[in-house]
Amino acid sequence: MDAVEVLHRAHKRIVLVIDADARLLGVVTDSNIRHAVLDRVDFKRPVADIMARQPVTVPGTLGADQVLAIMEQTQIYQIPVLDDAGRVTAIHFIDELLRRREKPEKRVAVVMAGGLGQRLRPLTETTPKPLLEVGGRPILFIVLDHLIASGFDQIFVTVNYLAERIRDSVASARRYRDAVEFIEESEPLGTAGALALLPARPKAPFLVANADLLMRVAVDEMMRFHNHEKNAVTVALKEERYAIPYGVAKLEGTRILKIDEKPEMAFFINAGLYVLNPAVLDLIPKGRAFHMTDVVAAASDKNLRVGCFPVHEYWQDIGFPSQLEQARQDYDSLFRAPQRKP
Repeated sequence: MDAVEVLHRAHKRIVLVIDADARLLGVVTDSNIRHAVLDRVDFKRPVADIMARQPVTVPGTLGADQVLAIMEQTQIYQIPVLDDAGRVTAIHFIDELLRRREKPEKRVAVVMAGGLGQRLRPLTETTPKPLLEVGGRPILFIVLDHLIASGFDQIFVTVNYLAERIRDSVASARRYRDAVEFIEESEPLGTAGALALLPARPKAPFLVANADLLMRVAVDEMMRFHNHEKNAVTVALKEERYAIPYGVAKLEGTRILKIDEKPEMAFFINAGLYVLNPAVLDLIPKGRAFHMTDVVAAASDKNLRVGCFPVHEYWQDIGFPSQLEQARQDYDSLFRAPQRKP
């Protein structure tokens, strides 16, 4: 857990584990932590249990182009630099290396904001769900700010229900004018159908996000994870635990083998965040409703790799009034910047 906290504070997606002489013993990356979540590792255990003991490293003699080539080959974007004794002397970060080169392709995200918000009525009878406020701001604005801060510079927002309200609200915020475009659904097309209306096919994997999420998920890391895992589709999953308020019997025919008293069940649920390869768009029919579950099924039928991205950060779906209230309470403690003392 100490390593997780360091990772979040540093915002560099890597923690180095060194000995007293600064020799590298291993590294912990966001990927290591997410795999540990999937394996249900106890985070009170020593960091050595999850760290990579033989990470990719480079000597200080390599040039930027050589390091970038290694990053492209390995899909590892933070590489420690070691001297002849194995001591850490520096770290190469891909964003710093790319600043010296030509501007990369735009990073594309699609925000699905066309839903009716029926579970939140009567709040959504005159206000579309993406414009309901959390912390005094529309939910959609919080999502857009998170994506822009994560490096997405071309964002499409799909709209249908009360579309003009959403358009006008976004247009009134100057910071979104160069980054946000709209995709109009003439009729509801489900959670994926509007992707067939993209004006141009993205040249690289792109993000799809529901508009009703309050989250601190590292979506830039999700993009890297998608590439590293060589997925065609990546689905973000969040572990949820539910306590069964009864004794649960395990049976063999009519024989009771044991009864677990009020057990806790754990499930990985769909978190409403996805990364898709551009070719996956060919699986989405035009002009009819299609859902992300259909995309996953169609990709699996084509033997395309569908992977998961376990979420360990804060995440709250906003589909019911109780969830909206919870998001509003959490925003003040987790998202609002603390006031500086005079």
